[in-house]
Amino acid sequence: MNARTLLVLVTVLAAVLGHTSPSFSTASFTSSSSTGVSTIQAAKDWTPPEVTMVNPGTAVKGSTTLSAEASDADSAVRSVTIQHRGPSAGSWSDVCTATVPPFSCTWDTVNTDDGEHSLRARATDTYGNTATSATVTTAVANKLTVVLTAPAEIIRGTTDFITTLHHAGSTPYRVTVEYAPTGTNTWATACTNLDAPYTCRVNTTAVTDGEYDLRATAHAGSTATTSELVRKIRVDNTAPSVNMADPGSPLRGTLTFTSTASDSGSGVAEVRMQYSVAGTGSWADLCVDTTAPYSCQYDTKKLTDGTYNFRAVATDRAGNSSTSALVTNRAIENTVSTVTMASPGSNVSGNVSLNATASSTAGVQSVAIQHAPSGSTAWTTVCTATTSPYTCDWNSRSVANGQHSFRAVLTDGNGTQTVSQTVTGVRVDNPLMRGLSVHVSNGRGWGGEVDPGDQIVYTFSEQANLGSVTPGWNGGSIPVTVRLQDGGLINDSIDILRGGSQVNLGSVNLRNNYINTGATATFNATMNASTTTVNGAQRTVITVTLGEQASGGSVTRGVLFPSTMIWSPSSAATNQFGIPMSTDTVSTSGNRF
Repeated sequence: MNARTLLVLVTVLAAVLGHTSPSFSTASFTSSSSTGVSTIQAAKDWTPPEVTMVNPGTAVKGSTTLSAEASDADSAVRSVTIQHRGPSAGSWSDVCTATVPPFSCTWDTVNTDDGEHSLRARATDTYGNTATSATVTTAVANKLTVVLTAPAEIIRGTTDFITTLHHAGSTPYRVTVEYAPTGTNTWATACTNLDAPYTCRVNTTAVTDGEYDLRATAHAGSTATTSELVRKIRVDNTAPSVNMADPGSPLRGTLTFTSTASDSGSGVAEVRMQYSVAGTGSWADLCVDTTAPYSCQYDTKKLTDGTYNFRAVATDRAGNSSTSALVTNRAIENTVSTVTMASPGSNVSGNVSLNATASSTAGVQSVAIQHAPSGSTAWTTVCTATTSPYTCDWNSRSVANGQHSFRAVLTDGNGTQTVSQTVTGVRVDNPLMRGLSVHVSNGRGWGGEVDPGDQIVYTFSEQANLGSVTPGWNGGSIPVTVRLQDGGLINDSIDILRGGSQVNLGSVNLRNNYINTGATATFNATMNASTTTVNGAQRTVITVTLGEQASGGSVTRGVLFPSTMIWSPSSAATNQFGIPMSTDTVSTSGNRF
């Protein structure tokens, strides 16, 4: 077959193939010409291979392995080329070409730009058919730096561990924070799966006190970047022990106050020695010492004299603190005060001058002069003087006769009291209030008869407490009953009653026979009191005025001449100071109704 004939056959074959559906054939055609024999054979594989790029993860760094999967149903995969395109690149670059499965190679990312990279694979089969995989993305993170900020050198309680990621780009990292006892590799997780801003809050009381190393790791896909170690962070949640030394009592001038303290963890940072006025609970610093032995000097004259409590408060370097047991009721006495009570004499009566001398470095606020019955602690203040001379007048009639004691109490400018020595053996000897006289007078009617208008008059040696004569009486006119009783030949008597009870005027013996034998007579009457002054002394006079007879028989005199009456006072009546009246009887002659 010549060349022209061969060309015609090829043309016909092409026309046939163009009008039928695609198919592959292994048919071959042979032609001959004058120049020789030619054979044309159809291709065996017209279908491209299948190829998939394996995603290496969210982020990669350093040298990482890239893989692709490829296959071909009609022939074999001749090669797979893996390509990447950087964050600022406009075209694809080959990473490697693999000819045998697994189709993988090492990608050195060190010299590439950090950021998002696209990856794809191109597969070629043995017949030259090619296919390109779908694109996958990953982040190159060679420049990522993880920094765990060191907390305080010593920590306690709840503490924040903060991690910062530098050059992280837009990659979504997760952070884990771990701790291990210093010098070990026994890591425990403090926080995991932290999102930005990567703050790990830890309650350190959950771990044993001691020194720990810390680290933080940022994770993205299969990449992990770990921070430098933060070394020797001490956890100390244990308070120190502390004891305050007893400064003694009383305290004066400049003194040294001392304490002891220890801490097995972070060490003692300071010891604060404090004082409080006893009973207040309000504390103030004496001083602060930061080095052992813990002591300081303090001038106690800065404080007001009084009773104080003391304590020490120790704080360690972690901030834990504890308070010592209290040293209580220690007296500060810097004020020099003196007070002396002068003796008023061994025997006193009437108005007495009481005197004291006093001085104080804090100034004298007042001096109180006091007395008490000897052997008693029931002190009564006579007077309080605020300026020298410290003296006062005392009416000794205000107390019962007998032995009495005296003292002076100085109150200085700080409010502190100083008591003088007691002056004893002072005898108070005053005459008791007594009855001076009693007499009767005829008001109207016949002399020698008891009838309305007659009066009985009682005179006292001083002013009486009228409320002791009859309760609630102030001296105004009140109704009473006069009772006359037969007492035999010469012992007829008069009593005064109020509301059926005898008033405390005692009884009067009439010394005459006014009442029929064995009889009793009563008269309605009124009673009032007045005051008279004799030689400068005030005296009480009580007058009883008879009204109509209320009961009983005839009341007449038995003799022609005035009689002598005898008054027996009652000790239930008292003077103005509550001192009982003398019961000595009083005889008055010339009395006659």
